Amino acid sequence: MGFTLGTASFLRIWPDSIEDYDRPMQTDPEVLRKWRRTRLYQELKHLTQWRQSEKIPAAHRSNHVGQGLLSGVGKLENDPVVFHDEVQNSISVVYQLGKQLGDPRGYVNNGVLSILLDEALCYCGFPLLPSRRGVTARLDLEFVGKIPVDSTVVLKARVVEHRGRKCVISGTLESVPGMEKNWWGRLMSVWGVECYARAKCVLVEPRWFKWLPV
Repeated sequence: MGFTLGTASFLRIWPDSIEDYDRPMQTDPEVLRKWRRTRLYQELKHLTQWRQSEKIPAAHRSNHVGQGLLSGVGKLENDPVVFHDEVQNSISVVYQLGKQLGDPRGYVNNGVLSILLDEALCYCGFPLLPSRRGVTARLDLEFVGKIPVDSTVVLKARVVEHRGRKCVISGTLESVPGMEKNWWGRLMSVWGVECYARAKCVLVEPRWFKWLPV
């Protein structure tokens, strides 16, 4: 009974329009200027672009981790921008990770990174599922580097396997050369892009999803 009531309440507000939502980007104008001068931006700017908030119904945004709890000054300081390559079935998501997302040593908490990887890899696979919706069946993570707080990073994901109601996506979290804010970051960029984490997600669409309203 509780599950039924909860599902009914959730679905009742799911179709709400997002047209009335226009939260301004909290990005510093200087950060935007630096971003537009990077090689990565030049590689991505021709792709289809959308903001993370556009995929979350207005009534649910305050309860969504990335758009609610983790969003704001000192946290996720921008409405994450997604670049979608529909031919290659891949996406690139740009995040600004504020100081409040860090541990006492000044590095972004791995729990935060786990959430970002889970969400983005699912966004990458959703378009290939029959109803374009699904749930994470398995998520494998490997953290190979520390991300300093107050950093701009890019999450790259691509579909590596797709069949029916199942989709497998791989992804990485990487630095963005040209967006460094300290001498150590600029020094590391000399050796190219730094990989901070790798992930693999198995995304499935439960059979009963076909009964949900579009």
